[in-house]
Amino acid sequence: MESLLSGIPQYIIASINILITINQSTYIMGLERLIADRIRQTETDGITRTIKRHKENWHLLIAAWWMLASTAVALIIFRIIPSMYFDDATELTHPWFIAVDFMIIFGTLLGYFLLLAIAFRSWKWNSWQGKTGQDG
Repeated sequence: MESLLSGIPQYIIASINILITINQSTYIMGLERLIADRIRQTETDGITRTIKRHKENWHLLIAAWWMLASTAVALIIFRIIPSMYFDDATELTHPWFIAVDFMIIFGTLLGYFLLLAIAFRSWKWNSWQGKTGQDG
C-alpha cells in the first residue's frame, strides 16, 4: 500500500506530460492545416513564389512534429514505464534516466524552436511580399 501511494505523484506528473504532448501535437496539426490552406489560397491566386516558400516551411514543420513526437515516445518509454516498475525513487535518479530527461527537454525546446522558425519565416515572407506589392 505504501509503494502505491509513493507512486501517485509520478503518475500525475506523467499524465500531465502526456496532456502537454497531446496539446503540442494538436497545435502542430493546426499549423499544418493553416499552411495547407495558405498554399491552396495562393494556388488559386496564382502566386507561385509564395507556394514555393511555404513548401520550404513543410520541411521545418515535419522536423518540429518529429521532434515533439519523439520526445513523447521517449517520455513514455524511459520515464512512465520505469516509474510503474520501480518502487524506489532512487533508482529513477540514475544518471541514465537524468540524461533521458535532458534529451526530452532538449527535444521539446528544439521542436518549439522549429515552430518559431516557421512562424518567423512566414512573417518575414509575408511582410516582404506586402512591401513590394508583387503578385507573382
